[in-house]
Amino acid sequence: IGLAGPTGSGKTYSALKLATGMAGGGKICAIDSEARRMLRYAEEFNFEHLEFGAPFSSLNYISAIETAAKAGAKVIVVDSISHEHEGQGGHLEMHDAEVQKMAGNDYAKRERVKFTAWIKPKQERQRLINVILQTPCSFVFCFRAKEKLKLIKDDKGKTKPVPIGWQPIGGDEFAYEMTTLAVLPPKAQGVPDWSAEAAKIEHHHKFAFPQGQALCEETGRLMAEWAAGKSSSATAPTTADDTGAGVSEASTPAPTDAGADPNDELLERAREKATDGAGVFNKWFKALSFPEQDRLKDIQPELRQRMEAARERQQNKEPAE
Repeated sequence: IGLAGPTGSGKTYSALKLATGMAGGGKICAIDSEARRMLRYAEEFNFEHLEFGAPFSSLNYISAIETAAKAGAKVIVVDSISHEHEGQGGHLEMHDAEVQKMAGNDYAKRERVKFTAWIKPKQERQRLINVILQTPCSFVFCFRAKEKLKLIKDDKGKTKPVPIGWQPIGGDEFAYEMTTLAVLPPKAQGVPDWSAEAAKIEHHHKFAFPQGQALCEETGRLMAEWAAGKSSSATAPTTADDTGAGVSEASTPAPTDAGADPNDELLERAREKATDGAGVFNKWFKALSFPEQDRLKDIQPELRQRMEAARERQQNKEPAE
């Protein structure tokens, strides 16, 4: 799990809460690159502390993670992984050092070797990611975050900056590997903003992250149970493909309203949207709160069949019923 946010958003505290729930009484090892900041919570949480200073190279992160794993960690908290990117001796500085080694003060040559100079830093980062993926532990990564702008062209062809919200500081490779990436805005006190562009959550994990609630031990426990295949709260893995958001691909049983109130306005609205097709339904579904999405579980097979019928009508250019 990744937590991205600026200072004061609750990353460290939330990470330790999640880790406590995930560990289930097992050992937690905390890798602290933030000048011993995690020790503020040493009296509230039970964890072993590993102080981690510069240089913040990928290989040194590997060493820290292997040390924690050998110590018997069930959960490893890394606060923060952002130093691997922009800290002293990190990814960006390593690239600059490679450019200097290849071209010295020949500025024309420096421009020519900039691309080649990324090879070694990227190779070492990939080694770090491979170690993380192969280490038999759960991880909680804290990312520092910055508000960023993106340059886009408007209708008149003019380029203008558009805010894209808080973005984690770190390689895109790390965000890709996160099972879940929660964005914590300033003063969030551990409450994620799941509407943020950088946020990442699968539909079948939403049961563990109630909308508007702070991250807690229970969230970590539920995710650990889901990962172990023990959670009765979790649903089968789902996708938001052209046959509808949040509908299991495992099978398509006959339509049923078992457990659903036929007079429920939300369910009737879902049926209407599904009848209009997957595109309409998906857009409407994504705007619902997590509890509202969960209430549609009982009629998922019916919704899938309605969307499939809509697709067939569109192909045959037939009017909706």
